[in-house]
Amino acid sequence: MKKLTNKEKIYSYAAILLIIDQFLKFLIRAKLPLHKEIVIIPRFFSLYNTTNTGAAFSIFQNHTIFLILFTFLILLIIDKYLQKETYFTKLSITSLGMIIGGIIGNLIDRIIYHGVTDYLLFVFGSKSFPVFNFADILITCGIFLYFISMLIDLIKNKSISIDSRNKNSQISNHLEETKNKLDTKKNKSIEESPRRTNTKNAKNNLNNYPHKKRTNTKNGTKESAKKKGALYDYSRYK
Repeated sequence: MKKLTNKEKIYSYAAILLIIDQFLKFLIRAKLPLHKEIVIIPRFFSLYNTTNTGAAFSIFQNHTIFLILFTFLILLIIDKYLQKETYFTKLSITSLGMIIGGIIGNLIDRIIYHGVTDYLLFVFGSKSFPVFNFADILITCGIFLYFISMLIDLIKNKSISIDSRNKNSQISNHLEETKNKLDTKKNKSIEESPRRTNTKNAKNNLNNYPHKKRTNTKNGTKESAKKKGALYDYSRYK
């Protein structure tokens, strides 16, 4: 089986999440009439079918064409980034899949229904949070997780750079110590070389003197023998 590239993994996650988002919106449109509410947790959470003609949190209302064009531009930028970037972690792959899936999910609603189907309503006391959907959760959480992955990579790269600096400093210190040891040995050898030369000369002198002495002794023995011989011959004839 062929192994998926990082880009293929990202779009695979996006496709799965997109299917989930569209299925939930289909159920809301089919089972819950527009502007009707189903209370799940009283005074806290309800399902409320509404159509948002703007962006997240109901901003840019009734600017559907602008939002569609802007969404296509965002998707194009993300796709160019995926083609250029080569390093992805599991967290970054998942987060980018969530972002793309959520963006495309809301884009489909704007193109087909001229507005995004929102259905999740949370109430906190007397205040209610803007109605949103599963795609909005994907986009928000995906952006948050992607920044977390970037922060983790930054910390790892910083720690790696610190470790490499420490290793380089250790290597340089080791080389410096080795150099100092070699210089010390070299200086010692230079200091010892005259001593060795003097010792060698002294040994040579000691070896030369006995030779001369032995030579002189031999010469003296020969001369004394001659003298003795001369005396002996002289006394004989006498």
